[in-house]
Amino acid sequence: MNNYKLILKKIDALKCAKIAGAVATLLSLFFVIIGVFFSSLLGLNGDLEIITIFGGGLLIILIAPILSYLFSFIFIWIGVSIFNFILNKSKGIEIEFEKKDDFINQIGKE
Repeated sequence: MNNYKLILKKIDALKCAKIAGAVATLLSLFFVIIGVFFSSLLGLNGDLEIITIFGGGLLIILIAPILSYLFSFIFIWIGVSIFNFILNKSKGIEIEFEKKDDFINQIGKE
């Protein structure tokens, strides 16, 4: 059995944050649309005039994905940056891969 050992030394924080932000945006949009649908279906809009003035559920459908992306991006970027700092101080993490076909030989040849 041929195993390959590679050492993880760094993760691209910006790319990781962009991906996490996009996933969080899609999930929040999905859950907000379902929440607005069920709250309007059940009549849970409330009696506050301010909700009606700002469009009720329409405003949250616009704001929630934006805030979700923003906070996810910031916190994931900070978390991955801290992780990279720890990786740098600890000389990386050893990862073991099992050889399957010739795919493992293509790593790093972009």
